[in-house]
Amino acid sequence: MEIPLKILEIDQMGYHVIIEGMINKLKANVLIDSGASRTVIDLNRLNYFLDNPLTHAYDKSVAGVGSGQITSYLTRIPRLQLGLSILEDLEVVAIDLNAINRNYALYDLPHIDMVLGSDLLLQLGACIDYGERKLTFKN
Repeated sequence: MEIPLKILEIDQMGYHVIIEGMINKLKANVLIDSGASRTVIDLNRLNYFLDNPLTHAYDKSVAGVGSGQITSYLTRIPRLQLGLSILEDLEVVAIDLNAINRNYALYDLPHIDMVLGSDLLLQLGACIDYGERKLTFKN
């Protein structure tokens, strides 16, 4: 199964890769980040995607490149669809993605709702093909 990649140029200095997904049947922009250990959802978008979202403090260390400690929570997503792959009752980390989204807004790039980390990339057997601009899941 293949999902088309959108490769976004960031300030002529680098690139970010996003795909389109569905969180509880609502369209979501998903940033692919193989350097992120966990998949995260934007804390500010929980009420949009989830009915009565429940969060619990996440006591593990969460840090981003160039940032200090990040306040984080655990939550569950009833349904995440990436291409034809559907994951149900998925535990993810919720963090504030405003810093990323403010930076994206400067370059007129789409809002990021979720970061797909290596936990799910490994689980799904993901293969990123930059030349063909596609993400393939083997599992």
